[in-house]
Parts: sequence; structure tokens; C-alpha cells
Amino acid sequence: MLLAGLGWGNMPSHLVQNDVAQGRLKVIRPVEFDAKAAQLVMCGAYLADHQPGPAGQWMIEHLSAVVGT
Repeated sequence: MLLAGLGWGNMPSHLVQNDVAQGRLKVIRPVEFDAKAAQLVMCGAYLADHQPGPAGQWMIEHLSAVVGT
């Protein structure tokens, strides 16, 4: 998704170092970013007429229980 230009993300540097070196990805470092205070937002999405399978259902239930939403 990052290589397709669909947004920004956080990836381990060893996984993207070649793409950064070849200019396919760019490293951004927001001035006021604090990695120790950053929060990762996760969600699940699926088509209303195509419910997720057992693993997808577990993930959504697990995230809901952990986050409390």
C-alpha cells in the first residue's frame, strides 16, 4: 500500500531500506513526533454482505475486547 502511494505508514527500516534508497519511499519525521507516546490505531473493515471468516471474526472481537470499543 505504501509503494502504491495510498498513504503513510510505519515500517521496520530493514524492510523498506531498498525502497528508500531507490527513491520509491521517503522517510518522514514529524517535528513533534514522540515514539514513546505514539498510539497505534487499528480497526477491522469488511463488506456487509461478506462476513469475515473465523480468523477475521477473532481479530475484530479481540481488538474490541482489548480497546474496549
